[in-house]
Amino acid sequence: MSTIIDQTVALVQQSSELLKQTGTEEVVKTAAKGFFGWLGSIFTKNSAKEKLKLIEENKANQDTIAGLKANLEFIIEDNDELKSQLEEKVKALDLLLKQSGITTITKTNTMNITGNGNIGMQDNSGTITINKA
Repeated sequence: MSTIIDQTVALVQQSSELLKQTGTEEVVKTAAKGFFGWLGSIFTKNSAKEKLKLIEENKANQDTIAGLKANLEFIIEDNDELKSQLEEKVKALDLLLKQSGITTITKTNTMNITGNGNIGMQDNSGTITINKA
């Protein structure tokens, strides 16, 4: 679940940047505003809506972003339908950005492990570099 949350938060941050740029296509700005509007509609707490508004207006700090992430995790935790809708919205906005020539934010984690090579991995979707001592 954290993958869709991380993607959403990254896309929200990127969208807030795009909204303030003058060269951004109107269709992208409209889609970003729609994404913010949809996200705002799924939150029931005013504090979560305020966090989203601060991010949209580019007035957020790391605590605000972490709070929004926690709100998203809580709200979709046991709601598969809402999670599915969120995944669709993220995918659609990401596709629109790519079609408009905007490089979307991707998260890359690098991990270096030093040891005897006897290392197991549960989630093998990443890359691990093992430096044997």
